Amino acid sequence: MQSDKVAFAIEVDNPTASAVKVTVKVSGSWAGVAHTCEPGPAMTHTTVEPGATFTTDPAHCETARQDAPLAYQAEAYIAAGDGQEWIGHAFSPRANVYADRDTLWRCGGDVPC
Repeated sequence: MQSDKVAFAIEVDNPTASAVKVTVKVSGSWAGVAHTCEPGPAMTHTTVEPGATFTTDPAHCETARQDAPLAYQAEAYIAAGDGQEWIGHAFSPRANVYADRDTLWRCGGDVPC
């Protein structure tokens, strides 16, 4: 979250003892509508080493921050290897962003994070 834009990224943890090849896809949602990543690319193929974490580049998925109160949320997909057969799907906590006060983070069930 920055004063002029909102960026979306996802982290992939590999707690195993072996390297894992994955494809991850990130998108954003605001004003109740899903949006593709701009400027992109939305999909990344990578190898996550044992015990390591990979984070997508937030500069690949961002939007202008609005002056009106608005809720933003990232959506993530993951596939094994370089395919697009999604085996995992998750949403980030929701960021309720206001111009005149701090961002409020809401988790599943609409409870504070």
